[in-house]
Amino acid sequence: MKKLTLLFLVTAATIASCTKDPSQNSAVIERINTNRAIIKEKIKLHSAGLKYFYNALNNENLKTKSFSPQTPVPTIPPVTMQEVKSNVISFLDQNNIAQTKELAVLSSEFVDSNVQIVPLSDLNFKFTTNFYKLGLDIINVAGNNLVEVNSNINIILNSNDFINLSEIEQNILISSAETYLDSFAYWSENDPSWGVLAASYHRNDVIITKGPGKGGRYYAREDAKGAIAGGIGGALGGALVGTAAGGVGAGPGALLGFVGGAISGGVGNSILAFLNSSMMIAEPVLIDEEATVTLYDLAVPEIWTKAAFNTDTPIPTSINFESGLINVTN
Repeated sequence: MKKLTLLFLVTAATIASCTKDPSQNSAVIERINTNRAIIKEKIKLHSAGLKYFYNALNNENLKTKSFSPQTPVPTIPPVTMQEVKSNVISFLDQNNIAQTKELAVLSSEFVDSNVQIVPLSDLNFKFTTNFYKLGLDIINVAGNNLVEVNSNINIILNSNDFINLSEIEQNILISSAETYLDSFAYWSENDPSWGVLAASYHRNDVIITKGPGKGGRYYAREDAKGAIAGGIGGALGGALVGTAAGGVGAGPGALLGFVGGAISGGVGNSILAFLNSSMMIAEPVLIDEEATVTLYDLAVPEIWTKAAFNTDTPIPTSINFESGLINVTN
């Protein structure tokens, strides 16, 4: 009988320790909704960035405007990586987004002499299992239209697994989710226009077998994947410069830092994926859409496992979570 009583007490204590105070849960949900509203508004710059790059390409190619299937299309010089970098960085600069070095995580073509790429494993750091699991759920979300996708995204962001993440992890994933929604809407409407633009970069006898026509889900996945990579970089980079007292945690400055990284990564990855698949780039960009690393028995995109740092910034020996903040040890 004593053993049964002891077992009951231990079980009850375990259940009690795993059960959150309803008021605490309510406060977390309220915070999530507030942060999501801020992020959703800021993430609109993602589709604005795609529009900016499209217009830049179109302005270089006035013949596109008169293109028709009956009109022979001359060969137009392919896009160079320097053009990609200058236009993307120009857009980020114009919109006061400082997280330009995060682009280097997406492709070695983005790496400048003042940027170095460091695997998170070298910093003795990785996010939680559920962070990566939910990130994969977001980039692979089901849905054939925006209403269905939005509904399934809401299910992910309202799950207990998401609510129990740290605020930093939540904000990075919210940035990715809102990037997916923004991208899905943009590409579903504008994919045909980009297809015409791509066609103008080839002679009539060149058959474009991939690229335009992939639809919203393909590009939304790449954009959301890049947004997580950029968000991770924004969080860790902010920790090094002390974006928030004691580390990076809550607060508008830190929040917009994550979002800036997400916009940078989302726009950059989307454009690289399009130019590669449409064969508009002068040389194939070194980007492997399916490159993964195994973490927690999950096949995680490789770009989620590294971060970019300025060469004049001392690389920390470790980065870890403490009380919801990212803390750095040099």
